[in-house]
Amino acid sequence: MEYKVQNDGNTAMVVLEGQLDFSANDTFEKLLDSLKSTKPSKLVFDLSGLTTIDSVGLGLLYIASEDLQGVPVILRNPQGYVARLLDLTDASKMFQIERM
Repeated sequence: MEYKVQNDGNTAMVVLEGQLDFSANDTFEKLLDSLKSTKPSKLVFDLSGLTTIDSVGLGLLYIASEDLQGVPVILRNPQGYVARLLDLTDASKMFQIERM
């Protein structure tokens, strides 16, 4: 997994690319530490560049939501398999999902 963060002071936009799975665990943890230190008022994960996600990757998104308590987490533009997994797991109950 690769990522880029854009932070305008209120909203942190994280563009994820590649695979969000077990192998991304350490990288994602570093990303979360960085996000917690900036304390955004809203967090957007742009998923358009993700090719795959598994249960661990989905769990990482849930951990981000829990670690940033009170910060709305938005999953933007999931594609293909990623969108299907989010639908199958009812992720919309936890996250706002924006499809463009």
